[in-house]
Amino acid sequence: MNLVSSNYEVVGIDFIFVVLMENSHAISLQEAMEMVQRYANNSTFINHTRACEFPISVYNEIMNQEGCNSIRSYFAMNNENQLTLILVGVDAQGNDMVDGKLMDFANLCPLNCDTNSPLLI
Repeated sequence: MNLVSSNYEVVGIDFIFVVLMENSHAISLQEAMEMVQRYANNSTFINHTRACEFPISVYNEIMNQEGCNSIRSYFAMNNENQLTLILVGVDAQGNDMVDGKLMDFANLCPLNCDTNSPLLI
């Protein structure tokens, strides 16, 4: 197992046994709401895209590429000057897999929003 490219970090080594702990990217709803609010209140982003939604098939298509370990998201502007995301696979060395699948055409919010979401402040 390549520890550098995995979702684990070494938290201790006891002779031959390596103790692994999965890195957590989880945050609470309160933290998420605060972060979204800071974005929404930033004058640079007023009237810009609030969220981008991709179907799971897009993530699966990227992750199913040989050698893909994760997905990187790049902020971009589409032809209508709307903020969007470009998704690209990332290999074990942390390199963008630009010769593979590159994805966009996210469902943008506003327009495609969950109006009941506490994240749409």
